[in-house]
Amino acid sequence: MDSPKLLSSEAKLVAERHLHDTADQLAAILLDKRYPGQEVSVAKKISRESAVVYLVDNPVGRDVLRLSTHTHYAASHIAWAHQQWTALGVPVPKVYEFGAQDGVQYLFMEYVPTEAFNFDLPPEVQLGVMRQMGELLARMHTVSASSFGYLDHQGNGTFDTWQQFLATRFNVSWMKQYLTGTELAVLTKFLAEPSLANVEPVLLHDDFKPGNMFINQSGTIVAVTDPQPIAGDALWDVAWCNHFVYREQARQNQPFDAPWYQQLRQTFVEAYRTCFGPPTV
Repeated sequence: MDSPKLLSSEAKLVAERHLHDTADQLAAILLDKRYPGQEVSVAKKISRESAVVYLVDNPVGRDVLRLSTHTHYAASHIAWAHQQWTALGVPVPKVYEFGAQDGVQYLFMEYVPTEAFNFDLPPEVQLGVMRQMGELLARMHTVSASSFGYLDHQGNGTFDTWQQFLATRFNVSWMKQYLTGTELAVLTKFLAEPSLANVEPVLLHDDFKPGNMFINQSGTIVAVTDPQPIAGDALWDVAWCNHFVYREQARQNQPFDAPWYQQLRQTFVEAYRTCFGPPTV
């Protein structure tokens, strides 16, 4: 696997601008290379900050082409993570081809013709999905690593401890521009927590949230999408998922201890605990 170099904030902006300026041209080159002499068309283009996604109709169906400037998550890392999880029976989109061209990471992947989870679904469906999420995440966390952080060419992190990685990822000097004084104090206290230096690394999804679960009409998860694979503390993915439930709760102007959202979080955590062991703090 390739190990892309980390970019400064300024270089990151330049890379993103380059991606959006050249994405269509690069996509045309890659599509011509993958489907030589065949008629293909772009059904939809989705632009994000550091990625451009194309839904591509070809003679035998529809594929997904993802272009990205994410320097921490090489296409090869995502393909490798998908391979590990597929072997465990976790439903992730098939990766057909991956690589890098002109400084841009690209992935050709399976298109999953279903809808993403949303909080407007019937209550019993929401609970069922949260239960499945806990079970699937527990399975995903059985892939171990020998160190922490962004992956190297062997699928391991590049830091000795989780604490070292988090201190680099959430550098306090850099975060000052985004956080209030109170928030910065909380972050500083968290990064100094001794327990962060005493956890075992596993392969993380790093964006494990309800919106990245695609479900069929019966409420079964058929695709776990958009991983940003790193090696770290299993609790990180658990907390990240619960964070997005809290965000929906806040969006709905619900109190912190609103029973329904507590039930969603508890269903997820209990399913995870049953399969993997109790999350600890």
